[in-house]
Amino acid sequence: MRFYTVALLLQSVSFSVANLAHYQLSDIQDSQKRFSCYDQIFDYNGLRDDQQNAYARLRQDLLSEITIPEIEAKLGNLRYGSKVMYKSSVPNSRYYQFSTEGDGDSNYFYTYILIIDSHGHISAVLGRITTVQSVAPSLRISETFCTII
Repeated sequence: MRFYTVALLLQSVSFSVANLAHYQLSDIQDSQKRFSCYDQIFDYNGLRDDQQNAYARLRQDLLSEITIPEIEAKLGNLRYGSKVMYKSSVPNSRYYQFSTEGDGDSNYFYTYILIIDSHGHISAVLGRITTVQSVAPSLRISETFCTII
């Protein structure tokens, strides 16, 4: 029974590693990172204040961790070969999420979530659209990773 459990665990780990290669790139300097999301381009100059704020909150232990399985669950229908995340250059690094201030109108509200590693480097940007249904008052939330450009 123990052998079966170990074999099952190893199989699931190798599956996750295969998925990581699908959407991650090796880390580069934050100043060189650019993301495309909802017809907008985000570069370091546009993300710097949010990144610094996120890192300050991380040092105060105020950010929630997002695990690799949670990230993989948010990939949804990502086109094969699309790169959306920089793999941390620090071994065994953890990832954390920081929600930026949103912007929108009466029907759509856009929020961006920075995914940073445990050293405060930007790893990914997750876009979230909240849609207000006018017919039946309800909210619909959809998320998609911004692609690396």
